[in-house]
Amino acid sequence: MEEEAVLHNTWFTDETYFHLNGVVNKQNVRFWARELPHTLHEKENYGAEVNVWTAISTHVIIGAFFFDDTATKERYKDMLENSFIPHLLATGLPIHT
Repeated sequence: MEEEAVLHNTWFTDETYFHLNGVVNKQNVRFWARELPHTLHEKENYGAEVNVWTAISTHVIIGAFFFDDTATKERYKDMLENSFIPHLLATGLPIHT
């Protein structure tokens, strides 16, 4: 079944940066409460951060993989070839083509 092969070969990936000084990336995180919170003023400090990447399919979650520096295309390529693909193959899941 072609539709099933497409479903099982579909991967969703996402990444986010975590600031190591505790500042929350408000573009990726939302806080919900029943009451209005007290006013909070945070000062952005672009200090040390870590990038976290993961992938999910209908069968498995693979990751999280961490980048301690800027995630460049070379680092992504290296992570895919040396981390993600070996983890994917180790799952034993059939790879549909």
